[in-house]
Amino acid sequence: MNLPDWLRIESRSGPSFIASLVVAVCVCAVIVVLGWRWYAGGTMQSMSVSGATVLTADSVRALAHLRSGMSLREVDPERTTARLTRHPWIADAQVRTHPFRNHVAVALDERTPVGRWVDAEGRPQFYLDAHGYALPLRNDSVFDVPLVYDDSISYHQHEPVARPELRQALRAIAGSGTTYDIISGIEIGPDHAVQLYVTHPQGHAMTVRLGKQGYPEKLRRLEAFHTHVIQQTADPVRTIDLRFRGQVITRP
Repeated sequence: MNLPDWLRIESRSGPSFIASLVVAVCVCAVIVVLGWRWYAGGTMQSMSVSGATVLTADSVRALAHLRSGMSLREVDPERTTARLTRHPWIADAQVRTHPFRNHVAVALDERTPVGRWVDAEGRPQFYLDAHGYALPLRNDSVFDVPLVYDDSISYHQHEPVARPELRQALRAIAGSGTTYDIISGIEIGPDHAVQLYVTHPQGHAMTVRLGKQGYPEKLRRLEAFHTHVIQQTADPVRTIDLRFRGQVITRP
């Protein structure tokens, strides 16, 4: 018996329609379950910390004020980030909750010391990062960095303590590669001019005058002069003046 065309089409599409309907119902059920899981939230069972090299993971967990077993809906990433970045060694932080894993992930961007400030009595005090922020000393970490001499500096926990010229010099020195290894001291005078103390291969210190600007280029010039002249001769250079464009002026 021949069936009408419309009936044959319906009969062929019937099983396919039912299968699609079953898949759609399953998808909706999964979405509902996941949505309810998201709305209801889970409880924090674990917390990971990445990017911590100076601070310990346990100290970061204590700073975050998050406890195991608390509802993930109580975790406010922005507020937790603000709490973490109040610590002077933390430049930035990212806090993310993972409700389906009952997990909180914290990623830190720690500050890196570039120099260590020396007070008027000659006593090394807190560290300075490349942006001029003060980093208090820690019992568990010691850094071999140049000493910084600047009478205008005083400690502040949340604002840069170094004046602009020194901050520019610190950033340039931090990115100077091998030149950083030969710098033993950084000094900024009352006129805001910066000079360095650099170790001569014969053991004495050289004074390197940088002036008030153009530090990256001057440090490249210093590296080339130190590599190709200072290390290749026995001249007892005591002063290197880089304040003038394209020139290297020395005095014994």
